[in-house]
Amino acid sequence: MDLRELLTFSKTAELGSFSKAAEYLGYTQSAVSIQIKELEKELNVRLFDRIGKKIYLTEQGKEALEKADHIILLSQRLKDIAPQHELKGKVRIGTLASLYTPLFLPILESFHRSHPHVEIMVKLGVTKELIDLLQTNKVDLILTLDTPYHFSNWMKINDKIEQCVLFSSADHPLTRKDTLSLADILKEEFILTRTDCNYRRSFEEILQSQNQTVKPYLEIDDMHTIKTLVARSNALSVLPKVTIKKELEKGVFSILDMKELQIELHTQLFCHKYKWLTPAMKEFIRFLDKNIFQ
Repeated sequence: MDLRELLTFSKTAELGSFSKAAEYLGYTQSAVSIQIKELEKELNVRLFDRIGKKIYLTEQGKEALEKADHIILLSQRLKDIAPQHELKGKVRIGTLASLYTPLFLPILESFHRSHPHVEIMVKLGVTKELIDLLQTNKVDLILTLDTPYHFSNWMKINDKIEQCVLFSSADHPLTRKDTLSLADILKEEFILTRTDCNYRRSFEEILQSQNQTVKPYLEIDDMHTIKTLVARSNALSVLPKVTIKKELEKGVFSILDMKELQIELHTQLFCHKYKWLTPAMKEFIRFLDKNIFQ
């Protein structure tokens, strides 16, 4: 057994295909098959069930994969001993579309100026999609804004409470009222993110608890569009306060504060428990900590 075989086994399990693993690793498909067979022979177990054109990890294969990934992690950590000069590598991160432009984009620009040879790959999606990406090792990190999550095979790197707020343009008639009720706001037009968005869901759960519903005239995930239209009209929206911070400071928006609408979520940064964090990943995490969590 050698590290090469373990790496091949891990990548084959991740991609679910001998041919895809061969393409990724730069081997022939027969070379991948031989390495897997050699590993199965040495361990005296069958790692994959081959059904039709698809492969599936056996129960012994799942157990072996967990141990193989741990060995790979330990071997890769040895590389941290070597002196680091110019930071290089690749960081794959998944985050919410709503966080990308107002919060994440400035961090990417700043990080690139400091570390121009680190390649960043960003995948956008809702929390459920981000969870799937991390579980299947398609990203190294995910940054979510949702209720607290706890997974036994995940490591929570950081966590910060965020407020989601109901807001309008600064000159909206509702801003001149001393007190607001649900009846007041539900008379207005709404622009909201799509229904599987976590803060849209939290908002609607509060309304449902009061036997109320809302039907937005526009559903869209693009923050720029939402903010532009709210600023130009009498429509209302619900977004994380951090995503409209600059507009609040400039007096473009006003928060419509209501005791019935207190929405509290968590910005959370995760990686897999057995993920080896490269120097580039560690530096990117440091940037996130400095710019988001402090």
